[in-house]
Amino acid sequence: MRVAMPIVSDFELLEMTATLDILRRASINVDTISLENTQVVYASNKVGVIVDKKIEDINLKDYDSIILTGGKGTIKYFEYKDLLSNIVEFNKDKKLVSAICQAPTILANLGILKEKLATVFPNFNKELIENNVIIDKVGVVKDSNIITATSVNYSIEFGLEIVEYLLGIEKRKEIEKQIIRY
Repeated sequence: MRVAMPIVSDFELLEMTATLDILRRASINVDTISLENTQVVYASNKVGVIVDKKIEDINLKDYDSIILTGGKGTIKYFEYKDLLSNIVEFNKDKKLVSAICQAPTILANLGILKEKLATVFPNFNKELIENNVIIDKVGVVKDSNIITATSVNYSIEFGLEIVEYLLGIEKRKEIEKQIIRY
């Protein structure tokens, strides 16, 4: 099981790191990937993160799932046509596609959320509605092979939902116990 987590500058640090932490606790092989082909990518709060891989060094088709984080840099995902076409293919192949905060707008604009249940940071509800997405005003939503989350506040829950999808409810419960969730 290999999961791709592509990031661009001005991403939301906590969405990335909390989700990554939960998945790695579950022993899921996650690669953080710089779309900008730099070894360090800076979050919106100017904290630099050393990535595992650069996009030029990998083939996204080798992955089983893809996760998009939100933040001010979300719009930059549209600059990476190969990423976008791979997201469409992942969805077509029923591979897990996940997005948090503003990032569900990427999925909506690609048409893969059409008539599906999803959530997004409230400032972007209109964009989802314009793309015929059914908005659920909760923290985390799973519809078929797509998981979306509202905001940084739901990063841990987002990660746990991904763990459950990929490895089952028992693994999710095991990870919840590690982080002392009641």
